[in-house]
Amino acid sequence: MFLGYLTYGVQQRIANFGETVFAYLQQAQELAQQPELAADVLLNEILEGIEQQLIVVLDDYHHLGAETPIHAVLDRLIAYLPEVIHLIIISRDIPPLTLARLRSQDSLSIIDRADLLFTDRETQELFRKVFGLALTPEQLREYRERTHGWIRVLCRRSICGGTGGDPALFNADSFA
Repeated sequence: MFLGYLTYGVQQRIANFGETVFAYLQQAQELAQQPELAADVLLNEILEGIEQQLIVVLDDYHHLGAETPIHAVLDRLIAYLPEVIHLIIISRDIPPLTLARLRSQDSLSIIDRADLLFTDRETQELFRKVFGLALTPEQLREYRERTHGWIRVLCRRSICGGTGGDPALFNADSFA
């Protein structure tokens, strides 16, 4: 099913893509025993039918769980993925995939929680440049404790969440 969705997604950008993959996926008996073979069929169709750069995004990958054959299929795809395809996996956890080769080739970028959280300096700059406000050290500490540096929460609380854009009106109740 995963490869069907993936193929359908590519088909939205590349007309007539996926005919071979969809035909193969109809052979459910063989697919259940060796799902990596379906990845080979998809790879062959990519090699034959895709000439332009394509970015494939797999969002919420963590919802698949640790015990699924999809990881083996994706490992196979990643191992032989042509340069015209760029894969982005968005997950709350590091997926149980074989990533060592990609790391060694400098073909892997990992953006984790620490990369996404705003530092005190970045929070101060956000309020100064975007909202035209300067936070006091106490306000900055309060924002850090309440938002943990998540930009979405910082913006929502400062614009919509009780401060009206004025950090002087900040209070802990706006984070309830």
